[in-house]
Amino acid sequence: MKSTTPKSKSSDQHQSNRVSPNQPFFKKEREESFFSFAAESETSFFNPATIQLKPEKGSQETSTPLLSTPISKVTASGGRMIQAFTGDQVREAVITNAGIPNVTSVSSSADALTVIQAWGMNLSDIVSRLGSLSQSVAGAVTGRHAATSVAQQQQQLVNALNTTGQQTYTQVLQSLRQEPFWDAYLNNPAHEIHFFPDITGGNRYRGYTQTGTATNPDGSTHPVYIIHISKTDLEAGLNQNVLTNMIHELSHTMFNSQIDTHLRPLNQNLAEQLVDHAQIAALRAQAADPAALRSRQISLIRQLLYERTGYLEEEIFVHLQQLSSQPSVNVGGQSVPAHRYILAIVEGYLDQLKTIGLPLQYLVQALDSLNTRTVQVYDQRIASLPSGSTERRTMELNKRQAVLALRLARSLTNTN
Repeated sequence: MKSTTPKSKSSDQHQSNRVSPNQPFFKKEREESFFSFAAESETSFFNPATIQLKPEKGSQETSTPLLSTPISKVTASGGRMIQAFTGDQVREAVITNAGIPNVTSVSSSADALTVIQAWGMNLSDIVSRLGSLSQSVAGAVTGRHAATSVAQQQQQLVNALNTTGQQTYTQVLQSLRQEPFWDAYLNNPAHEIHFFPDITGGNRYRGYTQTGTATNPDGSTHPVYIIHISKTDLEAGLNQNVLTNMIHELSHTMFNSQIDTHLRPLNQNLAEQLVDHAQIAALRAQAADPAALRSRQISLIRQLLYERTGYLEEEIFVHLQQLSSQPSVNVGGQSVPAHRYILAIVEGYLDQLKTIGLPLQYLVQALDSLNTRTVQVYDQRIASLPSGSTERRTMELNKRQAVLALRLARSLTNTN
């Protein structure tokens, strides 16, 4: 298996730090707006985690193949005029937003700083996070490995869990597979999926996913996903948290960020400029291999920049999918219901996307496509459940909640 840098991540407590614990979690007028949307569709907003998704005895289970249409290839609907954007146009707009016009890349660390400052970042942010980010992905698989060695490593990590952790791991996988859609996805021979329970303590991430490739006997390849999940949560018996994180990370594997595709060259360019800033270069002064450390720093800086760009688009999609199992969340002493939590998270990500200077029409079209993809996946999840069953009706409500949450978040951020 050929390994790549970890890409998708679910941060500690699902980014709950984006909501100030000193302020009311949700403005009253926004809550009322949310429920007015609910009334329009006659949807009752409840915590879906309270409903167990267990197939009814004797019921007929059907499953539909997983759609593999990347978000960038989905045509937005709703009668909008579609405007095509090239990567250069998007990158130039982002840099122009920072006050540097008519270029698609930067040529100095000073200009790179100007760009990321427009995103709400600064050099201190990067310097302070390099060490913790490196530690957070310390368990990432690197280099080439036999497929059997990856499976063996997964089993070794499971065996290393305490008794509660092993029981939770087994129970959560059983719960995940009770939904036919995910059972079919895990069994799909077009890819391999491994769960590594190796994240501990106060790690920056509660989960992250590595994407690699494996070579088939005929010379063709297929993707391999290594999903790192929380050992701490498993050993604490937090079944619902682990299940939610699994769905979160699995959803990353079926979504391609249009924004990341267009801004990845810019993030690489910015990282290569920032790495030679005096403050970051000083971190390599005593390194045994400065060149290797510099390369590692570029990778870590690029990851931090990705988290302020394409990652946000992906996180909106995966949070809408995890709504089906999302438990309530404690924020600043408040128990926040699942739907309100997801709405606040999506709104926060949209606010951040607006700050990076994407052309508004481009962002609107990306979000239209994201909505289409969200509906497509939910429709498949619904179709996989027995007709007329409680599980199917529950998933239909989850879909409505997800669509309404995105609609309201877009209305609140003027991105609709």
